[in-house]
Amino acid sequence: MLGSALEDFCNGIINRVERHHLLLVPTLVLIAFYLGRKYSTSVAHLDSKSNLVGQQPGWFPHIWAKYRYVFNGYRLVYDAFNEQTEGKKILRIPIFGQKLYMLPAKYVDELKSLPEATLSSSYAVSDYFLGSYTTLDHSMFGDSTWRVVRDFLTRRLSMLVAPLSEECIISFEEEFPICEDWTLVDIHSHLLKIIGRMTSRVFVGNQLSSDPSYRQTCIDYATCVFQASGLLKAFPAMLRPTLCLFNPHIWRIRFHYLNAKRHLLSEIAQRRQSAVKQENMLDWLIANSGSEDPLGIVKRQLGLSFAAIHTTTNHLTNVLLDLAARWDQYAPELIEEITQALSEDEAVLKKSTLSKLSKLDSFMKESQRLNPPSALSFNRKLMRPLILSDGTYLPESSYIAAPSGPLGQSDDHFLRSSDFDGFRFHRKRQKATGLEKSATYFTSTGIHSMVFGHGRFACPGRFFASLESKTVLVYILLNYRLSLPGDGSRSPNLTFMDALFPDPKQKVMFRRCKPYSIPSGGKP
Repeated sequence: MLGSALEDFCNGIINRVERHHLLLVPTLVLIAFYLGRKYSTSVAHLDSKSNLVGQQPGWFPHIWAKYRYVFNGYRLVYDAFNEQTEGKKILRIPIFGQKLYMLPAKYVDELKSLPEATLSSSYAVSDYFLGSYTTLDHSMFGDSTWRVVRDFLTRRLSMLVAPLSEECIISFEEEFPICEDWTLVDIHSHLLKIIGRMTSRVFVGNQLSSDPSYRQTCIDYATCVFQASGLLKAFPAMLRPTLCLFNPHIWRIRFHYLNAKRHLLSEIAQRRQSAVKQENMLDWLIANSGSEDPLGIVKRQLGLSFAAIHTTTNHLTNVLLDLAARWDQYAPELIEEITQALSEDEAVLKKSTLSKLSKLDSFMKESQRLNPPSALSFNRKLMRPLILSDGTYLPESSYIAAPSGPLGQSDDHFLRSSDFDGFRFHRKRQKATGLEKSATYFTSTGIHSMVFGHGRFACPGRFFASLESKTVLVYILLNYRLSLPGDGSRSPNLTFMDALFPDPKQKVMFRRCKPYSIPSGGKP
């Protein structure tokens, strides 16, 4: 009975449409116009409520703001944050081809747990690096990739310390200067090779990671993506299809993508047929891919290398520059902490050893706080319209971010926030309990610590990055002395748009020392 009534109703609608088909097109046009006006009105309303970062009076203020942001975006975000009552207003970030809004911290808690279907982290990353031109597809950072990182990489950190430590020692022997006397070292370029080797050892196994061609592709692919997207983002979106034809980094990306396919496709085929399973990222991706096209695994492997190698290298470069500038102040206590922890673990570096290095963890977090990779974090793309708790309307296909850099240096939250205090978080850790204590660790996230993001899509690889970084720092502290040339102060960081990175030309003085002897079973 109900089915017959529904059928009659539908037939009636169809008959009316057929009788009045001449009215159908105008009606649809009016509906589309209404919806379009509603969307544009909502966007215009949000734009009217929010100030444009970097805007100044004059001709074409929006255009000039975008170019100011290209060359000085990092500082503009900090200045706007301070001017807008410590980030309590929504601000528009002037980027060609994107509607990006910088939200106050008060919104983060209500947004941090929303699903990918509403707020997408993977699409935000892909679009930020212009994935349609750079091959950095959103699928590289989707849930299937992060699930493997969470469920396999992070849960196996204990068994990864030995291969990481072994590869670290081999890499320093083969890639680093001897430094018998004080030697100037291009620290960034050498760390890039060392981190590339260590990461590849864990991601693809010993055999493939020993291939210099594959290692170089993992390093250069990420470098070219950064450079290509940076150049293209300096121009309006309509010019990018033409400009990418003349962008040499785009062609290098294609080369490295093909080279990765050449190495990985045959390796994937062999491993799928082999009964012997290895404990590395490539095997875990294969095991969790089902019948997925091997090209999907290749892309996800490249995406993970992109996410891991350069971010860790830049962070370690900043840590070593900060350490070299303050060696006498911090190194003795750090070395004492390391030797004590090793003595308790029978002079063998283990995950438990690294977990005991509270002062080193604090030093890393403080260096990251003052040298964040970007002024913005918590980047998301709106996959559907969203109304916030106070009625603010965020339109579909727009982007949001939080001012993680300024929040991490807020005077309201940190005492003498602009001063470097290497043991700041170690001291807090000694006094705090519960959630307050857990917020002091390098891998912790929160409103004032969003370098790794926050909430549902916080970077799942941060625990591996911490383990890898500490492994390198332990080796350096036990085997070298560091200082900076000249007056002993580090050179300023470089910026591009909202990104901050250490000057790759900054050199550090290294001198090899006699390795510290590790006492057994007691204090050194």
